[in-house]
Amino acid sequence: MFKKLILGGLPLLLILSMAFSATPAFAGSTTPGATPVPLKLATITSLVTKLTYPPQLVINGALPSACYLPVLSVQVSPVVSNVSLPTISIFVQAQPIPGVICTQAIKSFASSITLDARTLKVTPGKYLVLVNPVNGVSRFQTTVTLR
Repeated sequence: MFKKLILGGLPLLLILSMAFSATPAFAGSTTPGATPVPLKLATITSLVTKLTYPPQLVINGALPSACYLPVLSVQVSPVVSNVSLPTISIFVQAQPIPGVICTQAIKSFASSITLDARTLKVTPGKYLVLVNPVNGVSRFQTTVTLR
């Protein structure tokens, strides 16, 4: 009886192991033609403006785990009705690292960004900077002058 159980269960075990090995094992893995994983906004904990020119900002925050990297993107918006200054929005997003095995522990980060009028292709002047704004509002904001 024991011999039949082992001999009968061995092929089943082999088939199951092949099925699981063909399944993507990593959260960030991608399959050709698959929809890319949408980036999540990182949690921001502080914004520091360095007294340099061009202005440099240091953004501190947290990512969902060590399987993510912070990715910064910048958008410049003209003057809107509720704000008297043109706005620079900085979005800090958590991008998954493909093929990495890690624990689900929050990972702190510090990223710096230099705001230069030529690099941003904006006219010199005063700008309101918002970090990870939602509907044009952010807890982390500062005003900078670009020359």
